[in-house]
Amino acid sequence: MKKQFQDNLKFSIKYNKFGFLQNKIKEKNKIKCEYFASSNKNSFVYIEKKYFTSYDNCNIDFVHKKKDVKLPDLSGFIKLQKKHRKNNILINKKYNLNYLENVRDNTKLIQKYNYCINMNNEKKKKSDCSSNIRELIKSNINSYIMLSRLKIPEGIHLLFYSALYGYFLTYNVDNLLINNEININEINEILKNIGLFLFGSINSRIVGCIINDLCDRNFDRHVERTKNRPLANQTISVKKALVYFAIHGSLALLTLCQYNYQTIGVGLFSTFFIMTYPLLKRITYYAQVYLSFTFNLGFLITSSINLNIFNNMIPLSISFLPLCLLTIIYDTIYAHQDKKDDLKLNLKSLAIKWDKNTLKYSKFLAFNMLYLFYLTGYLFNIHYSYYILSTFNILYLYYNINQCSLNDKEKCMKFFKKSKNILLLIALSAFIAKSCELWEKKKNNKIKDKEMQNEIKKVDL
Repeated sequence: MKKQFQDNLKFSIKYNKFGFLQNKIKEKNKIKCEYFASSNKNSFVYIEKKYFTSYDNCNIDFVHKKKDVKLPDLSGFIKLQKKHRKNNILINKKYNLNYLENVRDNTKLIQKYNYCINMNNEKKKKSDCSSNIRELIKSNINSYIMLSRLKIPEGIHLLFYSALYGYFLTYNVDNLLINNEININEINEILKNIGLFLFGSINSRIVGCIINDLCDRNFDRHVERTKNRPLANQTISVKKALVYFAIHGSLALLTLCQYNYQTIGVGLFSTFFIMTYPLLKRITYYAQVYLSFTFNLGFLITSSINLNIFNNMIPLSISFLPLCLLTIIYDTIYAHQDKKDDLKLNLKSLAIKWDKNTLKYSKFLAFNMLYLFYLTGYLFNIHYSYYILSTFNILYLYYNINQCSLNDKEKCMKFFKKSKNILLLIALSAFIAKSCELWEKKKNNKIKDKEMQNEIKKVDL
């Protein structure tokens, strides 16, 4: 690889916590030489420029003046050559810079020597080829992880917990009982469905991220938080992103095909919202409202497994709304991180619309969530524990809103990450309420069985 060396660069020697040498601009007449230690981490050594000269017996020439200097990736041991003498004597002493003891004491020693590559061409070609392949694979994996947001799994959690809530809320606990005993086959079916929900959430999230990045790539490169996204900085091509989109879209569709036609229809309907959401922020301040429907359609998809959507439209709509309100709250606070950049780019969001009133409006929406949860419990005739748990969930949401500061990007991100915990608690509320309902039914069935047995005994007597 080529590096441009320049005269009169100001560099000095500094150490990091691993004992490697790092740069810090300080003194004149020093030149930077970069090498790769055996740990594959970039390390730096700074050698006074007067020591750089041309050696005929070396594979690589170090040039004193401003020119391109070829430096291959070095791994393992390297040889050091003593500073220029008349006869250019090679020193056979080897140093492994990754394991140099007393680095501070050896600094002067290192400064007195120049690098000399002492590898034959075949070994060099093999090491270069293998290192290039490794770097290519590593860079592709890193770019894919960045594109799919796998390092920020909160989006997957939010989709998954929303789907779980819909499934538990609409589940009929009578399916779990056979002759007042737990149906193991039904439990296996529930666990299989939960696994499919997770798999579907992962693929749906990745599809949504790819569509969003494809639509916003020209804006993302101008926003501080998003400028390093692969499509924005062009580390992934549009064609490759479309291939990833096709793969994950197919996997999401395959997940849907495990269920009935109603569930498949609701899932396919949700793709319209996923495809069109990124365009909304260009034309309206209420893109977060649109996103709230998009992000929680998993609730309706999983509900359709247990219920007929059209026959239960009113209770499902009411139970769907608090999830939408929660999404509006956390995504609006999240959007405050990019508010200044969005204004420059003429993009719109509720963060810009509400501005300083965001926390006040968020508390108002949280209050509305509470009575919608109560109404949901009434319409679905859920165990009273659901009301108690829902109250605590909203109080926890209030607490997190109070802890948030709109001018602090870290606190906005922290609130967004905590939102997944709130949604998990909402899903657990439905699960616990259904578990209590199951326990009570089992208990009542036992009482009825005893009464029946007593009546039979009386008849026999």
